[in-house]
Amino acid sequence: MKKIMSILIVIVMMLSISVMPVYANPYAPYDPSSYKYFEEFVEYYGSVPMHDYDELYFYYAEETDEEPTWALVRAKNNADMWISIHGTNVGNRILTTACYERKSVSGHHVYVKELDTFLPVEEAQMDKIIECCPDFVKVIEENEFGTLIGDIDCNNIIEIIDATYLQRYLAEYPDFIGGYNIFQLTNVTGSIDVSDFDRDGETTVMDATMIQRHLVGLE
Repeated sequence: MKKIMSILIVIVMMLSISVMPVYANPYAPYDPSSYKYFEEFVEYYGSVPMHDYDELYFYYAEETDEEPTWALVRAKNNADMWISIHGTNVGNRILTTACYERKSVSGHHVYVKELDTFLPVEEAQMDKIIECCPDFVKVIEENEFGTLIGDIDCNNIIEIIDATYLQRYLAEYPDFIGGYNIFQLTNVTGSIDVSDFDRDGETTVMDATMIQRHLVGLE
């Protein structure tokens, strides 16, 4: 009986191995043919080894329009893992974009039909994006794209624990959240970051205080 059981276990293991994919992409493999702007994106940014691409939202100015007025896309490529990622303030949220020094594929981008081009979601382009993309800020906030400002642990809710984590960070406690050092969550280089709740350009204890005041309705 034991021998039979051993043989059955080996057979089950072999069957399990045989149905495993040859390559399991941890970033949810995508089919370029299923995306509307993938070819334009690659043409604009050049042929780069992307391992993540997604089209998050299509905005139609009129219900009868055949083409969207603008579209929000997000991408990531291996080459940008060494590039400084920074955040851009859009309403009450932060969208990530990579690199100051060169055109980079990583982060959020907007395809603008009127301009027939992509614009990276970064501070330098925000005026043009707002001008060409109706309801851009409203769409970002209502669909909860990016990270909520003040949401230090990135669970899409502002809670008292966010103020606590921020205070511990400022006191240099070695906290870790979901595998990320608190330093990485509260120091996104750019015009504003998730920890800068009072929007003064710095991360201070006042941000933790303002989070607490917000939670009790004393904004």
